Amino acid sequence: MTDTKITVYDYPKNSYLELIIENDSLRLISEVYINDEDTSEVHYSFNKEETNKLFEIFSLEGFVDFIKEHRLKGTLDFLKQNNIRYSAAGY
Repeated sequence: MTDTKITVYDYPKNSYLELIIENDSLRLISEVYINDEDTSEVHYSFNKEETNKLFEIFSLEGFVDFIKEHRLKGTLDFLKQNNIRYSAAGY
C-alpha cells in the first residue's frame, strides 16, 4: 500500500477528517473547531492487520466516499459492526 494522505472537509460543521496511510497502517485524525480558540482532536490508529481488514471491504476511494457520506459517527459505527479495531487518543 502506498503512503497516502487525504483530507475530507465538513464545512457546515467546521471539521475535517484526515486519512493517513504510512507503513501499511491507517490513522484517522478528526478535528472539530469548537470556536475561534478551541478545537477537539482525536486520533484513531489501526495496526496493519486491522488496516488490511478494512481494505478487504473497501478500496481507498470507496472508503473516502463512505466517509464523505456517513461522516465520523457513521464510520465508527461501521468499524464496530465489522469488528475492525483501533486505538483512540484525544487531544
